[in-house]
Amino acid sequence: MLHRGSLVFILDTKRISHPWAHGIGGVTYCRDIADIHDALVELGMEGRRRVRVADELGIDPDPDAIGPRLLILLEEVNATMRQLARYWEKIRESGDPKTSPAVDALMEILFMGRQVRMHVLLVAQSATARALGGPEVREQFATRILARYSVNAWCRRTDFSGSGKIFVAGDHLGDTVGRSA
Repeated sequence: MLHRGSLVFILDTKRISHPWAHGIGGVTYCRDIADIHDALVELGMEGRRRVRVADELGIDPDPDAIGPRLLILLEEVNATMRQLARYWEKIRESGDPKTSPAVDALMEILFMGRQVRMHVLLVAQSATARALGGPEVREQFATRILARYSVNAWCRRTDFSGSGKIFVAGDHLGDTVGRSA
C-alpha cells in the first residue's frame, strides 16, 4: 500500500511490535498512549472531512479527491482500549464528554471509514466485544486471521453468518477443526 501512496498509522502501546516500520516514509508510528490518543482524534477529524468531501463530490467521486488511502494498524487492542480509557480519565476536564474522543473517533472510523479510504487492521490475542466496545464493533472485521488459537478463540471467532473469511495458521486444534477452515 505504501508504494501506491497510502499512509500508514501504527498505534502500538507495546512499542516493539513492528520494528520494520521505523523510518519508512509514509508511516507514522505512535508508541505512547498520549500520541495514540491524539492520532486517533486527528484521524477521526480526517474521516469526517473525507465524508464531507465525498458528499460534496456526489455519486462515485474520484478516490484521489477524497485523499490517500489510510491504513491504521491498531496493536494489542485489549490493552490499548483500557489505556485510552485511563488516559482520558486522567486528562479529562469538567464539561468534557465521559467517553474518550479517541475511542469515539475509532468507532466512527470502523463504522464509516472504508467508504472514504480509511481501513483498520486490528491485532489482539483475543479481541473481545467488551474491549472493543460491543459485538457490533467486532463485526466490522470481515476477515479474521487466527494463529496459535485456543478452542475458545476458535469458537468465538468462527461463530458468524459466513459473511467474512477466516485464515488459520497451523493445525492447532487437530485435524478436523484445523483443516475445516
